Amino acid sequence: MLRKVLVVEDDPNTQVLIVSILRSAGFEVDTAADGQEAFRKGTTGRYDLVTLDLVMEPWSGEQAIDSLSFIEANVPTIIVTAIIDPEVRSRLLSNPSVKGFIEKPFTREQLLKAVNEAISD
Repeated sequence: MLRKVLVVEDDPNTQVLIVSILRSAGFEVDTAADGQEAFRKGTTGRYDLVTLDLVMEPWSGEQAIDSLSFIEANVPTIIVTAIIDPEVRSRLLSNPSVKGFIEKPFTREQLLKAVNEAISD
């Protein structure tokens, strides 16, 4: 059975990169360009994992985590962001859904390691 991942990323180049890496590793991938779209997709689809940028408009990654948590409790989420403020990181890691952070730019190996660890938890 394919694992289904929702990639929430507003930068088209980064979104294409993440999707390409995940598909080449055998994952089924759906995309959202912002937190609101992620919320809509979360109400109609079931995901095994979410990768999520933090800095997006109109809803931030933090708002998306909160909304997705209401749809399905504890969907493993990996934060993929260029901005990792220690206070924000600590706050988000207190959410049981958040399984890790990847700092941009990242490698294929870093992404797949984080994804596989989050799914196997």
